[in-house]
Amino acid sequence: MGNDQWSLRHLLEPGRIGSFERLFSEERIHWSDEMFRIHGLDPQSEEITVSRLMDFIHPEEGEETIQALRSIHLEGKPLSIIHRIVAADGVVRLIYRRAEVIYDKAGKPFKILGTVQDISAKAKAQEEISTRERLLREAELMGHTGSYEGDIQTMTFRFSEGMFKLLGYEVNAFQPNADFINSISHPDDIALVNEILRTAKESLQPYEYT
Repeated sequence: MGNDQWSLRHLLEPGRIGSFERLFSEERIHWSDEMFRIHGLDPQSEEITVSRLMDFIHPEEGEETIQALRSIHLEGKPLSIIHRIVAADGVVRLIYRRAEVIYDKAGKPFKILGTVQDISAKAKAQEEISTRERLLREAELMGHTGSYEGDIQTMTFRFSEGMFKLLGYEVNAFQPNADFINSISHPDDIALVNEILRTAKESLQPYEYT
């Protein structure tokens, strides 16, 4: 396998992703069909140059982003960056851009190979999760309650901030497990609690106790 093929294969990963290539001797950047779609264009509908590329960068992106993009094309510096673009159809997208430089036999920069992955949907989903977690934290603090989730196979637990505080511990001070549950249970209740957890593990059914 040649260096060019290895590089693109190394950069690619599952998801909505496009690829690009540019010879240092040319101003034109060769985009895959998916690259055009990510940027709101019909596949191969126009010629893409470094100048045209910069037209898609979100106006609120900082100088660091602009400089990183220029550096890969002007100086041949490898690139790995997350930033926003404004597609031709006006849609703002969050993308993960990666690129590397291929050198010729003399050790001089020969071409750039790279990928762009549209991570907008993943970012939105993560934002929604973060919002739900924030609302849960606020509700727990107001109601002096806590919540947790557990791995039934390993009997390890993930406590919310409210749960740690309710039990009088610093948030994320340790990894709760079955031994910890026993340590905070009343001695008369330990056998019952362990039986409830064991039954839940075997039946994979919800459980509750007071």
